[in-house]
Amino acid sequence: MRNNNQTLPGDILASQGYDVTWTIALGLNATMTTLTETGSNKTLEDFTYTDKELGDLIHSHMLNVSFQALKGPVSFDKNGDLIGYVTVEQIQDGERRMICVVREDQEGRLNLTLARWEGGVPQKDGVLTYTLTLTLSPVLYGFMCTLAALGLLASIAFLIFNIYNRKVKFIKLSSPRINNIILIGCILTYVAVFVSALEPSLACTGRRYPAILGWSLIFGALFSKTWRVHLIFTNVKLQKKVLKDSHLFLMVAALTLFNLVLLVSWSVFDPLYIRWDELSVETRDNGDTRLRYLGAICQSNYIRYFDAVLFSVQGILLMLGAFLAWETKKVKVEALNDSKNIAVCIYNSAVLGILHIIITATMTLQPNLEYGITATIYFITATAVQCIIFVPKVLQYRNHRLNPEPDRGLTIGKEATVTSTHISTVDDPSHILKQKDNEIAKLHEQLEKMKLLAKQACTPAGDKMALPNTDDGVTLPPKA
Repeated sequence: MRNNNQTLPGDILASQGYDVTWTIALGLNATMTTLTETGSNKTLEDFTYTDKELGDLIHSHMLNVSFQALKGPVSFDKNGDLIGYVTVEQIQDGERRMICVVREDQEGRLNLTLARWEGGVPQKDGVLTYTLTLTLSPVLYGFMCTLAALGLLASIAFLIFNIYNRKVKFIKLSSPRINNIILIGCILTYVAVFVSALEPSLACTGRRYPAILGWSLIFGALFSKTWRVHLIFTNVKLQKKVLKDSHLFLMVAALTLFNLVLLVSWSVFDPLYIRWDELSVETRDNGDTRLRYLGAICQSNYIRYFDAVLFSVQGILLMLGAFLAWETKKVKVEALNDSKNIAVCIYNSAVLGILHIIITATMTLQPNLEYGITATIYFITATAVQCIIFVPKVLQYRNHRLNPEPDRGLTIGKEATVTSTHISTVDDPSHILKQKDNEIAKLHEQLEKMKLLAKQACTPAGDKMALPNTDDGVTLPPKA
């Protein structure tokens, strides 16, 4: 619209205003027709904002308005929004060319057959980024769970064997109740293999409990057994000390309780949480598509300090166990002494533990590798311990059943021999110590009397010396 060759204000919106007026008129006209046809006594002049019935009637007819307006077809969707048309144009040979017109409520893709593209492929308006989280391979998890299940069944079988044959002499002397604790620790270690593949937020905390507590039971029991053998056979001053299984239970309970309190404190005061870190980025489709791979990390504010305490305690236990195993390596009572087997278990676990710490610290963003190494170490540790400790007992039991032999006694070092008649009357290995101590005391007593007799023989006749009492069974040399 022009006036004296001047563009009037609102000229740009003139056609739109015209279309709006027609839209309102058509909607109201349809409403009047409906009121007349239904015989209603209401008219449009009776409309008020509180008249819901007449308001709903006007609204419904406005939604049904459809006509060809100046700016194009006019219609509305169910929400009352204007359904427009989209014109797709493209610059071709320096000029704008219409490619297609699409109604907004129509489904389907645009008809771009008239469009031209460089390279014959439509260009994307930006880089599409997809975020992918690395998950554990079901094949790997199934394989490790199968191995753990087999180890679990073996632990249960050894446990039944140990309980059923607890009164067999060589099993009884090896503290079967302490051996039961070792097997329970192995069972917990196998359980850690299953728990380690749970949902990340659950696995972070869940796998630490069975793994650490299983370790505490296994090596706490091995350490206590070796410590008792060390006190009985290598420390002369403590040879009269009686160490029953209850004392060993207290040692294992103390270590397990310490680790349990530490884990619970960690969970309460500094709980673990999942942190997703970007592992790698991969680009595809000539850079139009980007794939971000994220890995889960178990994290807490003071995780380094808690790990340091846990690893320090277990490391001290390993070193003390190795020292005691070395100190008791010459003890020959195989039924009482597992020091050689314990040394093998400690060495095996120490190497695997160090390897586990190094690898998992550098490969936390690779779930398959981390889980594979961790689960393998759990499996090997538990399997090696129960096989090294219990398979020889099973084989010895089988040989004893097939080829029963009379007891020949048990040799303790190179100093003395304890006969089987002595062992058959004891319920605890410390009783062997008492019998051994009595025999040594008698030998010392006889030796002192022999020294006194020899000194008497070398004394001049004029010197008087009381002769020893010979009622204890020491034979005096004949008089000259």
